[in-house]
Amino acid sequence: MRPLSVAANLTANTLTSVFTCPIGYYAKIVLIRAVNKTASNKYISLDWTDTSASTTYSISYQQQVTSLTTNFDFGESYLVLEEGDILKATSEASSTFTIIATIELEGLTRL
Repeated sequence: MRPLSVAANLTANTLTSVFTCPIGYYAKIVLIRAVNKTASNKYISLDWTDTSASTTYSISYQQQVTSLTTNFDFGESYLVLEEGDILKATSEASSTFTIIATIELEGLTRL
């Protein structure tokens, strides 16, 4: 297991790739923080693109994050991405958000 953290400053109202699981690994996302740096409450959405199924799933849709605070915590649960899968985020128009994710990478065992 190789722990790492990734971050992205989001462009408001634009779908942004935060993390793509590298080939030869799977990724266990154990923590996501959405930091709202705007002086008012704003919404954010998180998506997971499953490239093997060519499908995008909503992890959280337009979740409100209070002004100048953080939100999103998987608590005791986590999300697993396979190689090529992508974690994406979209923030509300006129917002300023940073996304921070802590991930555990594990090499795949191929038979």
